[in-house]
Amino acid sequence: MRDAASRNATLWIIIIGLIMLLVGAKFPSMLWIGINWGSFFSDLGLYVAVVVALQWYYDKRTKDEMVVSVVEAALSNSNVVRSGIENFTQDTKQIDYNSLLSHGEEVTIGFLHSSRLVDDNFDRLTERAMSGKKTTILLSDPKGAAIKYLLTLTTVKDHVIPSIQKVIARVDEHINRRDGVKEKINVKHHDAVLRYSFVHSREGIWVKMYRNSAGMGTTPGIYIRSGSPLYNFFNSDIQTLRKGAKNG
Repeated sequence: MRDAASRNATLWIIIIGLIMLLVGAKFPSMLWIGINWGSFFSDLGLYVAVVVALQWYYDKRTKDEMVVSVVEAALSNSNVVRSGIENFTQDTKQIDYNSLLSHGEEVTIGFLHSSRLVDDNFDRLTERAMSGKKTTILLSDPKGAAIKYLLTLTTVKDHVIPSIQKVIARVDEHINRRDGVKEKINVKHHDAVLRYSFVHSREGIWVKMYRNSAGMGTTPGIYIRSGSPLYNFFNSDIQTLRKGAKNG
């Protein structure tokens, strides 16, 4: 209703401006009290008709574009929220797993061969074993087809197998054999070229990206909350990987 009234008022102002312009053109030499009313009406009518029309067009176009922009931004943000992405880091080395490892009753960790995650979170993993929380580590089968394929590509071949063996030894000798351990960490081997590494729990998943290109560089990571479409996708994928893994 307000938009219609505003459009009607603008239209009437433009019409009045055009009428004044016609009057000025009809009586170009009309003088009264020393004023040339013909020129006055022509100038005023032109100003009213043109300026008001341009302002109305500009406002309408700007308003429509603004509405479209707001709607697109709202839909975009809504899709991101609905997807389940709850946190992001540009550098996966900065991820704090403390909350997830401390509170998750069952955690699954998956990666290719790097021992960094186990090294950086060794104390938390030990605490989980001592407190009876279930932890499963999925890492590459050193004799599998996937790791053999990776060895043909990587420029750090000498580090791959030793890294896997280091994870196995640290978990077995320095955690699982400790006195008072209530739940040993289960190390299993997968034979897949992972597209991402992860730390998975029922509450959420930290997903760490892998680079497609050669060389070194920081990689981003995202935290996905449970009950979301992205969580369901990664959860299903991880559970399938876990079922196909073999005991170390």
